Amino acid sequence: MIYLDYNATTRLCDAAREAMMPYLDRCFGNPSSVHAAGREARAAIDNARDKLAALLRIKPHEIIFTGGGTESCNLAVLGLARSRPAGGLPAAASAKAGHIISAKTE
Repeated sequence: MIYLDYNATTRLCDAAREAMMPYLDRCFGNPSSVHAAGREARAAIDNARDKLAALLRIKPHEIIFTGGGTESCNLAVLGLARSRPAGGLPAAASAKAGHIISAKTE
């Protein structure tokens, strides 16, 4: 089969799959739950956040994990919209006040 839908999803590289196996096999609890499996999952997420923050030289609370690409894009657009100073335009805004381009058709 020739797969051409990499925009939607792609095969996971072997190294990433191997690194994720413990979390797919045994540490899959809801990280918002208070039971042992949830606490283990929360600890794994917090550890990943700390490592990523150190790598990027930022504070751990500045990292937000999302459920997917659409949520990530929406969060970025919302952040841009909320970055507007009172009465002014955000730094990355166009000359057209009050409008954020969100699709090529706009």
